[in-house]
Amino acid sequence: MLVSVVAEKSGHKLAALLGGLPSTLLIALFFIGLNKGPAYAARATIVAPTAFIIDAYFVLLLGRLAKLGYLLGLTLSGIFWFIAMGVVVMLNLNSYVYSLSVWLLGLTVLLLIIKRVLPTVRVSSSKVTYSSTQLMLRSLFAGAVIAAAVIVSKYSGPIVGGIFTAFPAVYISTFTILYFARGVNFSQAFVKPLIISGSINTTVYGVAAYFLYPKYGIYTGTLAAFLISLFCSFYIVRNLLNVLLTRKLI
Repeated sequence: MLVSVVAEKSGHKLAALLGGLPSTLLIALFFIGLNKGPAYAARATIVAPTAFIIDAYFVLLLGRLAKLGYLLGLTLSGIFWFIAMGVVVMLNLNSYVYSLSVWLLGLTVLLLIIKRVLPTVRVSSSKVTYSSTQLMLRSLFAGAVIAAAVIVSKYSGPIVGGIFTAFPAVYISTFTILYFARGVNFSQAFVKPLIISGSINTTVYGVAAYFLYPKYGIYTGTLAAFLISLFCSFYIVRNLLNVLLTRKLI
């Protein structure tokens, strides 16, 4: 809800930085660790880099296909997500080296094709007022999507659980809210910086949690991993987005 409001009032870059911060992953890993131990939660992060780059292509497809209609775009991109994640499960990916290699390759290709796949649409922020009912409905919708991902990740094994900690809940909920509130052009323009921010920040959080959870436990590990991701977002990803936007690469 907050990300959608910031996108409408303050522009896409700040909203992308906020939306790219780990939310589903943070909550899901925390409760997995709380119930099954920090070592189990750490193992669930191994598949996360691969899952997050699949998320990036999911939202890339959603942004592209939304021109054909929201439901059709969500259905087709959703089918892609489940097929891709099914392949990951069948491969039984249990190596961080392989997972990060897939992520790095996918991110490189993404930066090369993103401008070609999604049109460059410049939209400005606006003065929008919201009723308490509107904000509540946005919060309930986004929360329900995230809660579903957390529940699935809790009651499955480390690989499937790791995949659903990377469920694109923020992508889906934010895109949906903006699509119906401001239209397809606004939501498409928001998608591009969000994809990059989310792909990097969530992966940084997952890697940090992998090393911090077993050593420092759930509470300290979660706080430390989030602070690392926060630093990455506002000191590394922000500068990267500035370069990409200034040079019109996205």
